[in-house]
Amino acid sequence: MSVEFSPTVVRPRFPAISWPAIFAALAVGIAVQLLLSLAGVALGVYAFDSADETETITLAAASWGAVSMLVSALVGGYVAGRCSGLRRTGDGVIHGLVSWAATTLL
Repeated sequence: MSVEFSPTVVRPRFPAISWPAIFAALAVGIAVQLLLSLAGVALGVYAFDSADETETITLAAASWGAVSMLVSALVGGYVAGRCSGLRRTGDGVIHGLVSWAATTLL
C-alpha cells in the first residue's frame, strides 16, 4: 500500500504587480489631471476678467491645483486597484500606491 502526497500550492504573500494595470492607471491619472488643469485655466480666465483682487485669484489657483492633483491621484489609484484583477484589498492598495508613486515621479 503506497501513500501518495500531492504537492501543496504555495502562493506568495505578495503576488507580482500587474504592470498593465499600473500603466492604465498612470494614463488615466494623467488624463484626469490634464482635464482638471484645463478646467482650472478656463475658470481662471473667466474669473480674471471679473475680479480685481489678484490675491484671491492666486489662492484659488493654488487650491484648484492641489485639489486636482489629489483627485487625479485617487482616480488613478482606484483604476489600478480595479484593473489588477486580484481579489484581496491589500493587493489593490499596493497597486494604487505604485501607480500614485509613478504618477508623482512623472
